Amino acid sequence: MGEAEFGVLRDALSLSDSVLSKHVKVLEHAGFTKVRKGSFNGRTRTWVSLTKPGQGAFKAHVDELRKLAAAVDRLDP
Repeated sequence: MGEAEFGVLRDALSLSDSVLSKHVKVLEHAGFTKVRKGSFNGRTRTWVSLTKPGQGAFKAHVDELRKLAAAVDRLDP
């Protein structure tokens, strides 16, 4: 997996800067994300990527969501 620029994540998730920033910090503290800051076109930018543990946690989360969706499909008349 690669990394995504903070603004791209913010827009894709329809979140405010402050809400996304708080979530990224929590995930970084848990070891699930890595944050990199740098300059691009003369402006400071922030890039976020998933760590290996973060990738595993994300995959496990998606797998559980798929199981829940399949269970609901089986119950739907």
